Amino acid sequence: MSEQQEQRLQQLYQLSRREQPSTAVDRSIRAAAQQAVAARRRRWVWGLSTAAVLVLSFSLVMNLLSMMLLVVLLTLWLFTINWWLTLLLVGMTPLAVAIALSFRRIARRVTQNARRITAVINAQIQESISGIVVAKSFRQEPAIYANFADNNRQGYRLGLQRGLTLVSIFP
Repeated sequence: MSEQQEQRLQQLYQLSRREQPSTAVDRSIRAAAQQAVAARRRRWVWGLSTAAVLVLSFSLVMNLLSMMLLVVLLTLWLFTINWWLTLLLVGMTPLAVAIALSFRRIARRVTQNARRITAVINAQIQESISGIVVAKSFRQEPAIYANFADNNRQGYRLGLQRGLTLVSIFP
């Protein structure tokens, strides 16, 4: 806080003869505190976030380069063992990449569906717990139970589908 702001606050306090400070004084104190915190936060947050981005970027680039170097070295080593099988392996690589990407798309869709139905079931449980008195007073328990049983069956089916999909690639 600057010297001028401190003097202004002292003047405002001296003008006030009440036990509780006025809203103007309160606003001034809050504004000065927010400015001080914001100035302090700006100093170290940018430095920390920049350093974190640089470290993560460097780490990702180094991991990518090391993996690429490993693939090149292993391919060269395989050429020395059997060049025909190595050419066959290199030729099948795009097929393996395409299969992996298509599985990723399928697994993402199945997992999202399972999460959505789990969210629906959780919301229904929360709603039924909070509205149990209303449901009892209007005799809606059978309808709530039927809706919950239907959602539960659908959740079981989607969970089973998700499990089978993931197990097909990770036995």
